[in-house]
Amino acid sequence: LQASADLEYLFRHALTHEAAYDSLTRRQRVDLWGALGDICALMHQGPRAIEAFQNALQAWRLAAADEVDAVRLHRKVVQTGAETKYAVGREGFRALRAAMQASEASLEETLEKVRQQPPHPEIVRLLAVLSTAAWRMRTPPEWTTARGYAEDAVRMAEVLAAPVGLSVALEPRFPDERETLDALRGAGAARMYLGEYDQAIPLLLEAEHIASRVQAVDQVFNALALLTQCWLRLDRWEEI
Repeated sequence: LQASADLEYLFRHALTHEAAYDSLTRRQRVDLWGALGDICALMHQGPRAIEAFQNALQAWRLAAADEVDAVRLHRKVVQTGAETKYAVGREGFRALRAAMQASEASLEETLEKVRQQPPHPEIVRLLAVLSTAAWRMRTPPEWTTARGYAEDAVRMAEVLAAPVGLSVALEPRFPDERETLDALRGAGAARMYLGEYDQAIPLLLEAEHIASRVQAVDQVFNALALLTQCWLRLDRWEEI
Protein backbone atom coordinates (compact mmCIF):
# COMPACT_ATOMS: atom_id res chain seq x y z
CA LEU A 1 0.00 0.00 0.00
CA GLN A 2 1.13 3.55 -0.61
CA ALA A 3 -0.12 6.96 0.46
CA SER A 4 -2.17 9.07 -1.94
CA ALA A 5 -3.36 12.68 -1.93
CA ASP A 6 -7.00 11.62 -2.32
CA LEU A 7 -7.03 8.23 -0.63
CA GLU A 8 -5.33 7.22 2.59
CA TYR A 9 -4.23 3.89 1.11
CA LEU A 10 -3.76 2.72 -2.44
CA PHE A 11 -2.40 -0.50 -3.92
CA ARG A 12 0.94 0.02 -5.66
CA HIS A 13 -0.37 -1.64 -8.81
CA ALA A 14 -3.87 -1.24 -10.26
CA LEU A 15 -4.02 -4.94 -11.14
CA THR A 16 -3.47 -5.84 -7.47
CA HIS A 17 -6.36 -3.57 -6.56
CA GLU A 18 -8.61 -5.19 -9.17
CA ALA A 19 -7.63 -8.70 -8.11
CA ALA A 20 -8.34 -7.96 -4.45
CA TYR A 21 -11.71 -6.39 -5.23
CA ASP A 22 -12.68 -9.12 -7.70
CA SER A 23 -12.00 -11.75 -5.02
CA LEU A 24 -14.85 -10.34 -2.91
CA THR A 25 -18.33 -11.78 -3.20
CA ARG A 26 -21.10 -9.41 -4.28
CA ARG A 27 -22.48 -9.42 -0.76
CA GLN A 28 -19.06 -8.49 0.63
CA ARG A 29 -18.83 -5.59 -1.82
CA VAL A 30 -22.14 -4.20 -0.56
CA ASP A 31 -20.89 -4.45 3.03
CA LEU A 32 -17.48 -2.97 2.17
CA TRP A 33 -18.86 0.13 0.44
CA GLY A 34 -21.51 0.56 3.12
CA ALA A 35 -18.92 0.43 5.89
CA LEU A 36 -16.70 2.91 4.02
CA GLY A 37 -19.66 5.26 3.68
CA ASP A 38 -20.38 5.01 7.42
CA ILE A 39 -16.77 5.85 8.25
CA CYS A 40 -16.70 8.83 5.86
CA ALA A 41 -19.97 10.11 7.36
CA LEU A 42 -18.50 9.73 10.84
CA MET A 43 -15.54 11.85 9.71
CA HIS A 44 -17.94 14.50 8.30
CA GLN A 45 -16.88 13.76 4.72
CA GLY A 46 -20.40 13.89 3.32
CA PRO A 47 -19.71 13.81 -0.45
CA ARG A 48 -17.32 10.85 -0.10
CA ALA A 49 -19.83 9.06 2.13
CA ILE A 50 -22.60 9.50 -0.44
CA GLU A 51 -20.33 8.26 -3.23
CA ALA A 52 -19.56 5.14 -1.16
CA PHE A 53 -23.26 4.51 -0.45
CA GLN A 54 -24.01 4.85 -4.16
CA ASN A 55 -21.27 2.32 -4.96
CA ALA A 56 -22.83 0.01 -2.37
CA LEU A 57 -26.18 0.38 -4.14
CA GLN A 58 -24.58 -0.59 -7.45
CA ALA A 59 -23.12 -3.68 -5.80
CA TRP A 60 -26.52 -4.39 -4.21
CA ARG A 61 -28.22 -4.46 -7.60
CA LEU A 62 -25.75 -7.08 -8.80
CA ALA A 63 -26.01 -9.09 -5.59
CA ALA A 64 -29.83 -9.15 -5.61
CA ALA A 65 -29.67 -8.65 -1.84
CA ASP A 66 -32.45 -7.95 0.66
CA GLU A 67 -34.73 -4.98 -0.08
CA VAL A 68 -34.03 -3.62 3.40
CA ASP A 69 -30.36 -3.19 2.42
CA ALA A 70 -31.33 -0.87 -0.42
CA VAL A 71 -33.70 1.06 1.85
CA ARG A 72 -30.91 1.53 4.40
CA LEU A 73 -28.39 2.71 1.79
CA HIS A 74 -30.79 5.15 0.10
CA ARG A 75 -31.81 6.41 3.55
CA LYS A 76 -28.17 7.07 4.40
CA VAL A 77 -27.69 9.05 1.17
CA VAL A 78 -30.64 11.30 2.09
CA GLN A 79 -29.58 11.56 5.74
CA THR A 80 -25.96 12.39 4.92
CA GLY A 81 -27.03 14.93 2.31
CA ALA A 82 -29.31 16.72 4.77
CA GLU A 83 -26.49 16.88 7.31
CA THR A 84 -23.92 18.09 4.74
CA LYS A 85 -25.90 20.69 2.75
CA TYR A 86 -24.42 23.66 4.64
CA ALA A 87 -20.84 22.37 4.42
CA VAL A 88 -20.43 22.33 0.62
CA GLY A 89 -20.20 24.97 -2.09
CA ARG A 90 -22.71 25.69 -4.84
CA GLU A 91 -21.48 22.96 -7.24
CA GLY A 92 -21.15 20.50 -4.39
CA PHE A 93 -24.69 21.26 -3.28
CA ARG A 94 -26.05 20.61 -6.77
CA ALA A 95 -24.39 17.19 -6.87
CA LEU A 96 -25.59 16.53 -3.33
CA ARG A 97 -29.15 17.50 -4.18
CA ALA A 98 -29.19 15.32 -7.30
CA ALA A 99 -28.03 12.29 -5.29
CA MET A 100 -30.59 12.97 -2.57
CA GLN A 101 -33.46 13.42 -5.03
CA ALA A 102 -32.62 10.11 -6.74
CA SER A 103 -32.54 8.29 -3.40
CA GLU A 104 -35.70 10.03 -2.15
CA ALA A 105 -37.56 8.99 -5.30
CA SER A 106 -36.44 5.38 -4.83
CA LEU A 107 -37.46 5.41 -1.16
CA GLU A 108 -40.88 6.88 -1.86
CA GLU A 109 -41.40 4.29 -4.61
CA THR A 110 -40.64 1.38 -2.28
CA LEU A 111 -42.25 2.90 0.82
CA GLU A 112 -45.69 1.35 0.31
CA LYS A 113 -44.11 -2.03 -0.29
CA VAL A 114 -42.06 -2.00 2.92
CA ARG A 115 -45.00 -0.58 4.90
CA GLN A 116 -46.91 -3.78 4.12
CA GLN A 117 -44.18 -5.81 5.82
CA PRO A 118 -43.95 -6.32 9.61
CA PRO A 119 -42.62 -3.27 11.54
CA HIS A 120 -38.86 -2.94 11.21
CA PRO A 121 -36.37 -0.51 12.85
CA GLU A 122 -35.00 0.44 9.43
CA ILE A 123 -38.44 1.59 8.29
CA VAL A 124 -38.64 3.82 11.39
CA ARG A 125 -35.31 5.41 10.43
CA LEU A 126 -36.47 5.76 6.83
CA LEU A 127 -39.67 7.58 7.82
CA ALA A 128 -37.75 9.87 10.19
CA VAL A 129 -35.25 10.81 7.47
CA LEU A 130 -37.99 11.43 4.88
CA SER A 131 -39.70 13.68 7.44
CA THR A 132 -36.53 15.73 7.88
CA ALA A 133 -35.93 15.94 4.13
CA ALA A 134 -39.49 17.17 3.52
CA TRP A 135 -38.98 20.33 5.56
CA ARG A 136 -35.23 20.81 5.34
CA MET A 137 -34.53 20.12 1.66
CA ARG A 138 -37.71 21.37 -0.01
CA THR A 139 -38.47 24.96 -1.03
CA PRO A 140 -40.91 25.85 0.40
CA PRO A 141 -40.81 23.30 3.23
CA GLU A 142 -43.51 20.62 2.99
CA TRP A 143 -44.64 20.68 6.60
CA THR A 144 -47.73 18.51 6.13
CA THR A 145 -45.68 15.77 4.44
CA ALA A 146 -43.01 16.02 7.12
CA ARG A 147 -45.60 15.66 9.87
CA GLY A 148 -47.20 12.64 8.20
CA TYR A 149 -43.89 10.79 7.94
CA ALA A 150 -42.98 11.71 11.53
CA GLU A 151 -46.29 10.44 12.91
CA ASP A 152 -45.93 7.15 11.00
CA ALA A 153 -42.40 6.76 12.39
CA VAL A 154 -43.57 7.31 15.97
CA ARG A 155 -46.44 4.84 15.62
CA MET A 156 -44.17 2.12 14.23
CA ALA A 157 -41.49 2.75 16.88
CA GLU A 158 -44.13 2.39 19.59
CA VAL A 159 -45.25 -0.94 18.10
CA LEU A 160 -41.63 -2.13 18.11
CA ALA A 161 -41.20 -0.91 21.71
CA ALA A 162 -37.69 0.22 20.72
CA PRO A 163 -36.42 3.17 22.84
CA VAL A 164 -33.71 4.18 20.34
CA GLY A 165 -36.11 3.91 17.41
CA LEU A 166 -38.68 6.02 19.26
CA SER A 167 -36.02 8.65 19.99
CA VAL A 168 -35.07 8.75 16.31
CA ALA A 169 -38.73 9.07 15.34
CA LEU A 170 -39.44 11.86 17.84
CA GLU A 171 -36.23 13.73 17.03
CA PRO A 172 -34.75 12.72 13.63
CA ARG A 173 -31.42 14.34 14.48
CA PHE A 174 -31.05 12.04 17.50
CA PRO A 175 -27.99 9.93 16.67
CA ASP A 176 -28.57 6.21 16.23
CA GLU A 177 -25.75 5.10 18.50
CA ARG A 178 -25.61 1.54 17.16
CA GLU A 179 -24.80 2.85 13.69
CA THR A 180 -22.16 5.17 15.16
CA LEU A 181 -20.80 2.24 17.14
CA ASP A 182 -20.46 0.06 14.02
CA ALA A 183 -18.64 2.84 12.16
CA LEU A 184 -16.23 3.52 15.04
CA ARG A 185 -15.47 -0.15 15.56
CA GLY A 186 -14.94 -0.66 11.82
CA ALA A 187 -12.59 2.31 11.55
CA GLY A 188 -10.68 1.23 14.67
CA ALA A 189 -10.32 -2.34 13.42
CA ALA A 190 -9.06 -1.11 10.05
CA ARG A 191 -6.44 1.09 11.74
CA MET A 192 -5.35 -1.81 13.93
CA TYR A 193 -4.95 -4.20 11.00
CA LEU A 194 -2.81 -1.57 9.26
CA GLY A 195 -0.56 -1.39 12.32
CA GLU A 196 -1.68 2.13 13.26
CA TYR A 197 -2.36 1.24 16.87
CA ASP A 198 -2.14 4.76 18.32
CA GLN A 199 -4.80 5.97 15.85
CA ALA A 200 -6.98 2.91 16.45
CA ILE A 201 -7.14 3.21 20.25
CA PRO A 202 -9.24 6.44 20.51
CA LEU A 203 -11.78 5.06 18.02
CA LEU A 204 -12.05 1.74 19.85
CA LEU A 205 -12.30 3.42 23.27
CA GLU A 206 -15.21 5.52 22.04
CA ALA A 207 -16.82 2.41 20.53
CA GLU A 208 -16.46 0.57 23.84
CA HIS A 209 -17.98 3.53 25.70
CA ILE A 210 -21.03 3.63 23.42
CA ALA A 211 -21.40 -0.16 23.53
CA SER A 212 -21.44 -0.03 27.33
CA ARG A 213 -24.01 2.76 27.30
CA VAL A 214 -26.41 0.90 24.98
CA GLN A 215 -25.68 -2.41 26.78
CA ALA A 216 -24.42 -4.19 23.66
CA VAL A 217 -22.38 -6.85 25.45
CA ASP A 218 -21.06 -8.49 22.27
CA GLN A 219 -19.81 -5.13 20.99
CA VAL A 220 -18.15 -4.34 24.33
CA PHE A 221 -16.28 -7.65 24.14
CA ASN A 222 -15.30 -7.05 20.50
CA ALA A 223 -14.00 -3.53 21.17
CA LEU A 224 -12.03 -4.68 24.23
CA ALA A 225 -10.50 -7.56 22.27
CA LEU A 226 -9.29 -5.15 19.58
CA LEU A 227 -8.03 -2.71 22.21
CA THR A 228 -6.08 -5.49 23.93
CA GLN A 229 -4.31 -6.31 20.66
CA CYS A 230 -3.37 -2.65 20.21
CA TRP A 231 -2.03 -2.33 23.76
CA LEU A 232 -0.04 -5.57 23.39
CA ARG A 233 1.57 -4.35 20.17
CA LEU A 234 2.52 -1.08 21.86
CA ASP A 235 3.77 -2.84 25.04
CA ARG A 236 1.29 -0.87 27.11
CA TRP A 237 0.83 -3.56 29.72
CA GLU A 238 -0.55 -1.17 32.32
CA GLU A 239 -3.62 -0.57 30.08
CA ILE A 240 -4.28 -4.31 29.87
